[in-house]
Amino acid sequence: MFGLSSDGDGTKWTVWNWLLLGVALLTSAGCSPSSSERPMCYQSLVTESALSAGSGVWQTIAEPLLDAEGVSEEVQLSTGSSDSVVLRVSAPQDAKACVQLHSVSDENGVAWVTPPTLIADYGSYCQSCPQRVSVGVGGGVYVLPSIDPAPTVTGTMRVRAALRDCATFLPYRSAAGRPDRLRIEQLVPPAVNRTSRGEIWIEFVILPGSFLSGDESAFPTPLREAVDQINTILSPGSLAMTPLRIRRTASADPLELKSGDLSAIASLVDSLKSCQHNGERPRSQVLPIVLAGCIRNQSQSLMITSEPEGYVAHIPDGVITEQGPYGVYLSGRTCRENSTPFVLTSGELAKRIAHELGHALGLYHTVESDGTTDQLADTSSDNLMNFRPSVVAGLGSGFTTNQLAVMRRHPLIRWQ
Repeated sequence: MFGLSSDGDGTKWTVWNWLLLGVALLTSAGCSPSSSERPMCYQSLVTESALSAGSGVWQTIAEPLLDAEGVSEEVQLSTGSSDSVVLRVSAPQDAKACVQLHSVSDENGVAWVTPPTLIADYGSYCQSCPQRVSVGVGGGVYVLPSIDPAPTVTGTMRVRAALRDCATFLPYRSAAGRPDRLRIEQLVPPAVNRTSRGEIWIEFVILPGSFLSGDESAFPTPLREAVDQINTILSPGSLAMTPLRIRRTASADPLELKSGDLSAIASLVDSLKSCQHNGERPRSQVLPIVLAGCIRNQSQSLMITSEPEGYVAHIPDGVITEQGPYGVYLSGRTCRENSTPFVLTSGELAKRIAHELGHALGLYHTVESDGTTDQLADTSSDNLMNFRPSVVAGLGSGFTTNQLAVMRRHPLIRWQ
C-alpha cells in the first residue's frame, strides 16, 4: 500500500504527487493479486496441499419420524469391526434445532445411553446416563464409548435420538412447525492400533479483543510456545495438535451466546469463508481455536449470565452443518465497558487452550462446581479438566491414560 503525502491543508497536490499516483496505479494494475493468493488476514504455517486427506465419509443411516414427545423411532446400525460408534444427529428441516441421543444399546441389551430419568438429565448433558451425551445446538456429534475402560462395541447397535426445546432442553412436544424427523448419520473410523500417531489440525483465529491482535508475526511467540507445551502433555497418547494457519479478522465484541442459540458463533464461523485461499484443508477437517474478546453466555431457562474463560459448543465438538457452530473459544477480556485485553503468558494460554481442547475431543470436567465427577476411573479434582483449571498448578500431570484414550476416538484425529 502506498502512502501519499499531501501539502499543508491536505488538498493541494504538486505535479510530483500526481506523477507518483499514476505510477502507483499502473504498477498495481500490472501485478494485481490472483484469486488464488491469500487474503491479508491469512497466515499459512504449513503447506496444506502436502497433507494427506483424511479418511471417513458421513453416511446417512436413517431419517426416523418423531413421536409426540420428540423421540425418534429406533434405528439399527452396523458397526462392522470398529471399536467405536461415531454418530451425527441433526434436523434436516431446521438447521437450528437442538438434539440429543435419547438411548443407545448394543445387541446384548447393554445400555450405553439411557433416557432421562432426573431433572438434571435435561441440562446440557445427561448426568445419569451410563455414558454422557450432550445437547447439540444445530446438531450434535457423538463418539461412543466416552468412558474408559470401554465396553465392547457389538456388530449391531440400537439408537434413538430426540429433539429438545432449545430454550429449556426439555422434550420438544408436538407443535406447529416442529420438525417431524431427525437425520442420523454414521462415520466408520479407520482401524488404528494403540501406538498409531494421530494429529488434530487446528487454525487460530485472532479477534480484536485478544492481546495478540496487535502481534502481526506469522506465529506469535506465546501461541507457538503454548502449542509446544500442549503437545508435551498429548505425547503420551501419541497425539499432537498441528496448527495449519492463523487468521486475523474482525468480529462482534462481546460475543453474545445463549443456551440453545449459538447464532453468534455460527456467524463468525461462516465469516471465515471470506478469509481463505485455494488449497487449504476444508473446514470439516480443521478445528478453529478462536482468541476472542468478551464472551457473554446467558442461560435462557435460568436467566443467569456468565462470562466464561473458555467455551465449546458441544462435547465432543465437530462440524454439524456448513453453517453450524463449532470450535474452541477463549475470552480475551472482561465484559466491563472499555476493559483491556488480558495479557497471558504462554503457560496460561496453554492451560486455557488445553482445557477447551479436551472438551472438544470428548472430555467432561473431572469435577463440576456441584461435586459431580466424570466417568473416568483415573481422574481427580487435581486435573487440567477441573471445572476451574486455575486451581491446578501449571498443566498439572497432563492428561490421564483414560482421558487420552477417549480423545483418540474423535473423528477429527488424522492418523499417520
